[in-house]
Amino acid sequence: MKILAHPLRLSILCNLIHKGEMTAGDLVDAESGNFSQSQVSQYLGMLREMNYVATRREGQVIWYSISDKNVKKVVETLYGIYCGDPPK
Repeated sequence: MKILAHPLRLSILCNLIHKGEMTAGDLVDAESGNFSQSQVSQYLGMLREMNYVATRREGQVIWYSISDKNVKKVVETLYGIYCGDPPK
């Protein structure tokens, strides 16, 4: 769970919980320009290597979603504490 300690990685997972499947560009936009495309892509790669997120390719676009049920539960709990009620 050390991977959740970084604010951007946690924010990526929170966005995927709140908004569902997203592209790297969607996640950059959701961060209001606070992080670059390369930073978001780097962390998405790390999350993918750990099997926390899954990918789905649609042409040249890669969609990301949370794939690990345990990570989803942890992030939903953190989301509920820090951001309000988790989405259903």
